[in-house]
Amino acid sequence: MRLAAASEERLDILFKPVKPYAMGAVAKAGTRSFSVEFTTTKPMRKRKDSDDDSASMVRASTGALSAASMSADRKTLSVSLDASGISASSVSVVFTAYSNVEDPESTSAEDPELLMQTTAVVFLGVDAVKETPISPSQGGKAKVGGDDPSHVFLSPGALDVSASSRVVVGMQKAETNKPGQVRANGGYRPALAAGAYPKAFYRALEAAPPSIKPLSAFYDVFLPLGLRTQLKKPAELVLQYDSNTVTDTGSLNLYWYNEAANAYVLQQDVTGRAPEVASANKTVKVRVNHCSTFVLLQSRSLVITDTGTFSGGEVEAFNYPNPFDLASKSVDLTQAGAGQIETIRGTMIRVGLPAGLSGEGKIHIFNVAGERVKGISFTAGSGARFNYVEWDGTNDSGRDAASGVYFGEVKIGGQKKFFRMALIK
Repeated sequence: MRLAAASEERLDILFKPVKPYAMGAVAKAGTRSFSVEFTTTKPMRKRKDSDDDSASMVRASTGALSAASMSADRKTLSVSLDASGISASSVSVVFTAYSNVEDPESTSAEDPELLMQTTAVVFLGVDAVKETPISPSQGGKAKVGGDDPSHVFLSPGALDVSASSRVVVGMQKAETNKPGQVRANGGYRPALAAGAYPKAFYRALEAAPPSIKPLSAFYDVFLPLGLRTQLKKPAELVLQYDSNTVTDTGSLNLYWYNEAANAYVLQQDVTGRAPEVASANKTVKVRVNHCSTFVLLQSRSLVITDTGTFSGGEVEAFNYPNPFDLASKSVDLTQAGAGQIETIRGTMIRVGLPAGLSGEGKIHIFNVAGERVKGISFTAGSGARFNYVEWDGTNDSGRDAASGVYFGEVKIGGQKKFFRMALIK
């Protein structure tokens, strides 16, 4: 018996290095001056004389750049931006530099290295913003930047993406209680026009109730477009309070901006713990399950809004408190104005109806397996108002529902809206 000779084949394998990239951070240094910093994942090239010309690596759409400098490890480039005297509400600062990693597919004999490029948009109304790459499998901390200790810590598996992904988590803030920002009755208003802020951030700032004085900056935690803001695991959110205006830290509560309701909602710690105050750093820690715009207020209302009317074009719904337990609790129906308090068991569902939509409505509540747990009927009055419906936490058989995540569906007049709830016993 003869065996065939084994054949041998040689294959060329092309190794592609992970492409390096850059991230931007901005901190306000004066009324219209900013410090802009670019951090790279690989050192910037040091092969040519021009590689040490930091000023040539940045350019601005308007304003004046100065004092460009590179760190000793060649992974950070800082530059000052003077935006005084310009009419624009934002400035784009573009960073371009070669890394020290060669591109195996490059055909350039002059510049074979991989290029790193990014743009930092400096909004004149934002006091600080920073981007941080976080591995979903390992978790990490995203800071707001500057000397502010505020940050969000994401545990492994918190982000709703594959474990092998890389997610850039951003955090930005807009200061409060400055000249030009305080209304006559003590409330807050954005210091500049809408163009000086990212659109979603400005909507949150503009919705701040005029009767409530913020006790911190407004902090916005944001993810790349298309990524779910709901987290799979709780994140630790730490915000710095204004030590000049806070006299009683026990009265501090965290609120988040609910865009659907155009209202600020009390953010309870999703693990059931009380907010943790660190007087040394002037910070408050609360565990949250989503990314949003947050602010510390001296209030105990579950929902704070500037108006009882609803101006949306589609049905909107959310519940409060969320998460909730089955204990008896008092909630404020802001539709009828401050002071109308109702005692409920479970949670209150707030439904916003567009103008012209009224009649019989239905709320279906499902568990995560898609099984209906509860059906609740309600009669809606005239549209352009908020309607309030209690869910006492029982199922259709009258028994208490189990702890877990539930999905609500509001149906009325051919329209419907889904929202998410969490029951914790």
